[in-house]
Amino acid sequence: MQELNGRFLLESSTGHIRYADNRLPVVPQMPFWLARHGETHINLRKDAEGWANSGMNDELNMLTPKGMLQARELAVRLYSELQTEITAGTPMVIVTSALSRARHTAQPFLKMLEDHGLHPEVRNDPRFNEIDLGIWNNKLLSEMPEESSR
Repeated sequence: MQELNGRFLLESSTGHIRYADNRLPVVPQMPFWLARHGETHINLRKDAEGWANSGMNDELNMLTPKGMLQARELAVRLYSELQTEITAGTPMVIVTSALSRARHTAQPFLKMLEDHGLHPEVRNDPRFNEIDLGIWNNKLLSEMPEESSR
């Protein structure tokens, strides 16, 4: 078992997710994939990103060339892994956070699906956003007060 966020356990042999308090299995009713966004310019600065610029196309939140490559590699990998379901006509919903960096990361996969004549439902859901870091959003670690790093 692998711990996820200190609250959930992932059982690798079955793919079941168990809540750590009572260990009851949560069995997905369909394939469920999670992916992090590609590298952004803020990531390169080592900023605490959080909800910074949620929904905006601020330049610092744009994917770097490496981040765009990561998004394309993710698209190829997802398409390869899901090809059986995709060709069988299984309904598909793509959900991203409302943050522009997540939406940009999803674009190569959506384009790949479109190139194959597929048009999944796409949702931007703020419940998938990274946590709000409050006054720490967009701050470098060196800019944070010393007492906050303890």
